[in-house]
Amino acid sequence: NFVILKDDKNYAAPYNLTPVVRKEILDKNPKIADALNALAAKLNDENIAKLNASVDVDKKTVEEVAEGFLKANGLI
Repeated sequence: NFVILKDDKNYAAPYNLTPVVRKEILDKNPKIADALNALAAKLNDENIAKLNASVDVDKKTVEEVAEGFLKANGLI
């Protein structure tokens, strides 16, 4: 029975995600850029809070939560 509170005082830092890949890896696997950018576009503060709660509160495994998120968002 938890409630997600609005942080109107900006106490918690936002999740600012930026995919980072070494150039030599990207040169060998150029599709990685599109995959990482698609993932980063789906990971906003609200979604990350829900994913964290699924692990910390609901006691789901990280793998279970990640796979569910990726499938639900058409990323796998």
